[in-house]
Amino acid sequence: MNLFSSHFALNVLTLCCTLVLPTRAADVAVLQQVINQAIAQGQSKITLPAGRYEVSDEALIILNAKHLTVDASQTTIIGTNVNVPMLKIQLSEHVTVRGLTLDMDPLPFTQATITQVSDDGQQLHFQIHDGYPRFTGDYVVKRFHVYEKEQLRLKPGVPDVYLSSVKALTDSTGVALSAVPLNKQVTVGDRVVFNIRRRSGIELNKTDTIILDGITIYTTAGLGFSSRFTRGQNQIINCKITPGPTPEGATQPRLMSTAADGLNFAYMRHGPIVRNNEFSHMGDDAINFHGVTFPIFKQVSSTEILVGRPYGQENFDWIIEPGDEVRLLAEKNFAILADCKIKTFGYDGPADEEQLAWARRTWSHGGHKASMYRITLTEPIDHLDAVYVDIPETSARKYEISNNHFHDHRARGLRIMSGDGIITNNRFERLKSVGISVGPEYAYWREAGWADDVTISNNTLIDVGQGTNTYDANSYTMGAISIFFRSEDPTLPMPMHNTNLRITNNKITRTPLAGIFIRCAKDVTVTGNQLTDVLPNPLPDAGSKQGYQVTKPIDVDNAINVIVKNNTIN
Repeated sequence: MNLFSSHFALNVLTLCCTLVLPTRAADVAVLQQVINQAIAQGQSKITLPAGRYEVSDEALIILNAKHLTVDASQTTIIGTNVNVPMLKIQLSEHVTVRGLTLDMDPLPFTQATITQVSDDGQQLHFQIHDGYPRFTGDYVVKRFHVYEKEQLRLKPGVPDVYLSSVKALTDSTGVALSAVPLNKQVTVGDRVVFNIRRRSGIELNKTDTIILDGITIYTTAGLGFSSRFTRGQNQIINCKITPGPTPEGATQPRLMSTAADGLNFAYMRHGPIVRNNEFSHMGDDAINFHGVTFPIFKQVSSTEILVGRPYGQENFDWIIEPGDEVRLLAEKNFAILADCKIKTFGYDGPADEEQLAWARRTWSHGGHKASMYRITLTEPIDHLDAVYVDIPETSARKYEISNNHFHDHRARGLRIMSGDGIITNNRFERLKSVGISVGPEYAYWREAGWADDVTISNNTLIDVGQGTNTYDANSYTMGAISIFFRSEDPTLPMPMHNTNLRITNNKITRTPLAGIFIRCAKDVTVTGNQLTDVLPNPLPDAGSKQGYQVTKPIDVDNAINVIVKNNTIN
């Protein structure tokens, strides 16, 4: 070793003695062995080893566990593959996971600063931040989020940005052309994020009564918490979604946490308790609850229908039971034509060529596969004009969302397509879209359903609806609190199937939208709400392509039996 090498080695040794460097992650197989052994031995409680553990090709999985508590308060899982979730809980019941931390390396996003803007404001040059993934491969995407120059927040007055083109000039510079009008709201010095969207952080599937307590998620390549086909009283409590620590070699803080929703739960027989959490900086909604809408391929007989989905076989037989309600829905406006009861429900097989062609026409996002399901009913049906069915018991009913803080993220705070729920004592701040939306997304997404028996009380909403697309011509949620519906043909009569709703004692401050927006509803009470600086300017074009307009702080239309009293508007 020469003198220079010796001097360099000494400096490195000195540096290592004075700095705390990241611990190299061990293989997650170490944790998997601990969990597998506990399940095999029927243990009721285990503590995972402290440290950082890497998930690459296979997720850490809790499989076939019963009555197990996992203390992971000193454990961090590092995902290295955007196509692999970090934790899966499957075919398990009464499982609690506490204290786990999730992060990814490399990050599923990169970020940059705008260095040049064209005269029309549409073409943007950018420089990738030091310490973040280089602008190559999967990071060159048309999904684009705009943040303020200095504040750790999305920039108000900017729409959701989708790019018509994006090009890497070097591995740290590029140029993007917006497909939507930016109205010169993006300027030099603004910061931006390009994110990959793939698998979730934590995935529940075919489970019963899971508690996730004190989980911290710094980032994921998709949803933070995902649940499909679950039963029982699930709980997400004391959890946090927040941008993680600044990467080594970086001077700019992370701008994003999860690439998609914070929490997306669907096809559940019982909605979860979501309490005492803080979710921020996600790439989409904080919370999304929904059920399933099945298009009808064929009425086989007066008591039998064949329905489909644009995916492979799913586990609907896990949650759909004899006696469950089926609602027959009309074409385009999704009016409820009749209620029926299920006698049997079952998978009928993969779609044949005719059925696959139908599926592609029915779902604009349909692909190369589809699955068919056969439903038999307890009584004959005479509504041959029905085009869709939904099954309310699949849509996470009987939920509670309370005492949470949702802030500084894209899209909606709550996107609730379910009933029999309580939304109370939550705080929403600095959101691109509305704070609370309740109603079905039958159009396009085919997500159910009509909402009934929902209480929205004592929530605080400040600076929500800050993205300009929230009040453009295609908008259909134009209040900080929105009871909504989207038709596939706004010229048709608007059904009024959002029913028995209570909106009371909420505080709404500073939004370009209405404070409370109600459509397609009946039997609604709006009392004791305090609205300050809402709808400060006219929005003549807002909602026009959906057949809507918004003109009042508390805006009620296409609704019956709505009681509005004792509200304060400043």
